[in-house]
Amino acid sequence: MRHVLSILLAMCIGGVTIPSGLMAKKSPPKAKAAKGVDAVVEKLMANRQYGLAVQYLQKQIAKPGGRTDQALFLLGQAFSLSKRYEQAVKAFLDLAQSFKKSSYRAKALLNAADGLSKINNHAKAQQIYGAAIKKLFSEKRRMQIASIYLRYAEQYY
Repeated sequence: MRHVLSILLAMCIGGVTIPSGLMAKKSPPKAKAAKGVDAVVEKLMANRQYGLAVQYLQKQIAKPGGRTDQALFLLGQAFSLSKRYEQAVKAFLDLAQSFKKSSYRAKALLNAADGLSKINNHAKAQQIYGAAIKKLFSEKRRMQIASIYLRYAEQYY
């Protein structure tokens, strides 16, 4: 069941191709991260030094202004890649709760559900997957996609 939901979500998320010209106009603003977090964490993660990435991110998050949606997302990823799934779930859910309008929120919730599945908390994972599927197949989402295609057609035809 878990694999079917993951495949279904991947098909829904990846199944709609949006022309890059339209996305460039409506792309969300970049999340603000503590200075230098991107480069340092990217290097540590690329070198598979997840423990050091976790330590670095925890220090950054503890600083004033360092607790950002991006930092929490990267912390969750570092925990997940180091197979510390309970802590990863906590970081992803913290992001989703604290930053409700974040561009990282949807992906953080799905990553939290993946982590919950890995620690055998399938009931809670199913709740998160179910909410994501409802959102993807909602009338509001269909109208958003339709309006994107209409704008595309008006621009090019």
